[in-house]
Amino acid sequence: AGDPAALGKLLTETQRLFDAHLTPACPEELTSPRLHEVLSHPTVVPHTLGGKGVGSQGDGSVQFLCRDAETQRFTVQALEALGCHPFPFTIGAP
Repeated sequence: AGDPAALGKLLTETQRLFDAHLTPACPEELTSPRLHEVLSHPTVVPHTLGGKGVGSQGDGSVQFLCRDAETQRFTVQALEALGCHPFPFTIGAP
């Protein structure tokens, strides 16, 4: 049930709106070059349905939605290669 692809697009759109409307309020704290590098990295993006920063939106945490266990594995490997410390988890359907 549900629409994972639509949820992934929503995550990405939420980040876009944050960047457009909130980052200008405090660019020295919210520009987050590392976060955006990871969100848009060509070794990560093909394996995800979408992603966004979480928390205070500094260069801290990002979440990605993956289609399945295989794409999650590829995403984890790509993130590790970028020096990130991913914490993969799966939410099962009820």
